Formats: sequence, C-alpha cells, structure tokens
Amino acid sequence: MTAYLLDLNERLGRAASAWPPRQREPFVRFVRGAWAGAGFRGRAGGADLYYTAFALRALAMLGDDLDDLRAPLLPAAATTGRTSLADRVSALFTVRLLSGAGAPPPPAEAHAAAFEALRCDDGGYARAPGGASSTYATFLVAVGYDLLGASPPDAGGIAAFVRRRRRDDGGFADADRMPRSSVNPTAAAVALAAAGGLDDAALYDGAARFLLDVQRGDGGFPAGRGAPTGDLLSTFTALLTLSDLGAADAADTAAAERFTRACRAGEGGFGGVPGDDGADVEYTFYGLGVLAVLGAAP
Repeated sequence: MTAYLLDLNERLGRAASAWPPRQREPFVRFVRGAWAGAGFRGRAGGADLYYTAFALRALAMLGDDLDDLRAPLLPAAATTGRTSLADRVSALFTVRLLSGAGAPPPPAEAHAAAFEALRCDDGGYARAPGGASSTYATFLVAVGYDLLGASPPDAGGIAAFVRRRRRDDGGFADADRMPRSSVNPTAAAVALAAAGGLDDAALYDGAARFLLDVQRGDGGFPAGRGAPTGDLLSTFTALLTLSDLGAADAADTAAAERFTRACRAGEGGFGGVPGDDGADVEYTFYGLGVLAVLGAAP
C-alpha cells in the first residue's frame, strides 16, 4: 500500500477544504475539546492512542494546524512497547502524520517483528499472538507495514487468504468459521486486493453488490446482514469502498447523507447511530468522512 491512511486523509481533506471555516470550526472545537493532557480521550476517558489517531485524522481533514501537538504526542507515539495491533498502527500513523511529509518512516525492525508474531499459517494475521487469522487484522498489518514504508513479506499468501474469505454473496467474512459476510471485512478485503494488484473484476463487482445490497432503508449501512441497525463506522467504510470501486452512485447517497446527519450529537460531534448522544472523536471522523466522500457540506 502506498501510504494508505495518509493518502486517504489527504483525499478527505481535499473534499473538506470546500467547507467554509464556519462549518469546520465547530468540529475542530469538539475534537480539540477531547484533549486529555497526553493525547485525546475516548468515551472511557483518559488519553488513548487509538482515539488520538482518530482525533488527528479528523483535525487534519479539517485543515487544523497540528504544530502544537507534536511535542506532547510524538515522544509517546514513537516509543515501542507492549501494545495492541490497533494501538501500534495508531502510533505509527501519529508519528507519520506529525513528522511531516519529508520525514523518514519510523525504524521498522521492532514493529515488523511484532507484526510477524501475528502471522498465521493461512497467510493472514491475527489480532494477538496465537490467535486465529482475521481479515481486518490482516488489513491493519498491511497498513502498519505501509506506514513503515514497507510491504508484508508474503503478498501472495495474503492474496490467497483474501480469496478464501470471500463468501457466496460477494462479500467477505472476518474469520474462517464465519459463514456470513460483513461490511468492514469486505472493505478491508477490497483494500488488500487492490493493494496487492489483484486483477479480478468478479471479486470487486461482487463486493460492490454485497455492499449495495445491505444498505438499509434509512440510508445507513449495518455491520452485517444480521445487525439490528446501520452505524456510522460501517456507513463510512461501505461508501468509501463503493467510491473506490466506482459504484457509489448506485447507493442511495441522499439517504446515507440523512442517516449521517441524524448521527450528529450536539454542536460538533457525531455518535455511532442516530440518537447516540455519546459523541466521540472516532465517530466524528466517520461522520465527516461520509460527508466528504459524498461531497456534502457538514
């Protein structure tokens, strides 16, 4: 992958740059208001690497100046320690974003060793050592390598792994034992396939059909067919993937925009679903991301 998360942020930022300052400022204030002294907090309170990365993604998309965040955030993010896969990738993103475009990627050895400790015999990667392979975890590892300026050592194994996770409805499952496709593993699989250069029109067309088929009447996309309601995370990843596949126009984008606006909570944040008053920086990024993908104003 070529700086996937950084490229995505630039892409969303270009769309958001069309929003006038008065529309962007409430979201900047909301995200900045989640500062917890050594990072940004999530719903549980306290600075958190995962939420810090989402706060930075949102602020960068909104064109906010991040200079004041380098000193408090870079030292901790650059420290390699025992951490989850999601936190490790969040830390790498934080370092790359705050270090600037001309800075070299972080030293790869320790991070690569941590990633390879997650590799499974089927070519995928697990969330934790000794665990079962996961489509989404494999995507995170690929993104992590990308942030290091590298690629996973067995691209062919990942490609074969992705194909095995495909289900009859065209979508992809996260775990081998799961018979049903889900939205986020499907988005992850499409990104992995595209990054690996897979030339398989049927794979991409099937993924698009699955995503279009699961959109709910209220415009939201659920995590999977069995989920009770749509959510903002799945709506963002579905629409982003459909856009990448050239199929976003086939979705009910007007309904998706209404669903996203219904997730707005307060002056400058988004919750996970309509009526969720617990806005946080992660879902605020997703909400802004949906509007940017759709070319809509906040």
